Amino acid sequence: MNLKDYVVETVTWQAKQGVSTEDMSAAIDDMLVDLKTLPGFLHESLCQASNGDWMQLYYWETEHDAQQSSALMAEKTSFLQLLSLIAPDSVAIKVYTPVQASSEIAFT
Repeated sequence: MNLKDYVVETVTWQAKQGVSTEDMSAAIDDMLVDLKTLPGFLHESLCQASNGDWMQLYYWETEHDAQQSSALMAEKTSFLQLLSLIAPDSVAIKVYTPVQASSEIAFT
């Protein structure tokens, strides 16, 4: 896949007090079932920093696909469950257009 064939969306957040890594991972797994049905979805990776902060990388076909994903997920039970685990004021979302890559990316 060429650089111009996708965009990368980052979503960072902090979990609410008492939410375990297992709880967060399970909620993401549940949400992915719905997310994978959205237009332009290519891939997702969930990451956790040593300080407990979370980051999710989403790969979308277009910036429009990335931007409309929140609206399309807003009423899904899986998304609402995930939001119940997240400190609301900690969420940050950005969409990036790749300009360099060490190799081509293949999403399966």
